[in-house]
Amino acid sequence: MDPSGRRDIFVTFEGGSGLVGPAFFDSSREACAHATFHCGLLLAGGMVEARGPRCTVVGDRVWDFDVARLPAASTAREPPSTSSARSP
Repeated sequence: MDPSGRRDIFVTFEGGSGLVGPAFFDSSREACAHATFHCGLLLAGGMVEARGPRCTVVGDRVWDFDVARLPAASTAREPPSTSSARSP
């Protein structure tokens, strides 16, 4: 919890170019918390923001990668469909 009483989520992903640490702030926390804490492999979306000499990823959505199908366009705001992603 930050000093203002908001609860934020900070995670670290390892990728081909190194570590990335998206932050999910209070405004998106409720929508992202379940997948973040209960899924082993995540797909996250958000905005890259320049903050001083570094860039920060501010996440606003997250999906269970094991069942997610990638959105048709990189700007899609809706979660990927999961209806046919798992085998029977």
